[in-house]
Amino acid sequence: MTLRTKTFLRIDGMHCGSCAVAINMLLTNKKGVFKVEVDFDAKKAEIEYDPEWVKIPELIEAIEEIGYHATEQRIQGE
Repeated sequence: MTLRTKTFLRIDGMHCGSCAVAINMLLTNKKGVFKVEVDFDAKKAEIEYDPEWVKIPELIEAIEEIGYHATEQRIQGE
C-alpha cells in the first residue's frame, strides 16, 4: 500500500529560480517522492511523499548537501 503525506519545508539560501529548479530535480528523483513544488519567492517547498520510503530528515539532508538550509514548517492546527 502506498501512503501519501505532504510536508512543507522552508528553504534558505536560494538566490534565483535555478536554485529552485535544482532542489526540485533533486527531490523529485528521490525514491518515495511523488510531487515537489519549490517556490523561490516564498522560500519554501511543498513535498508529497511516502513516509515508508523516505523520511523528512532525509529530504532536509539532501537539500543541505547541495548548499541550502532547510527546516520543516509546521502548519497551524497540527
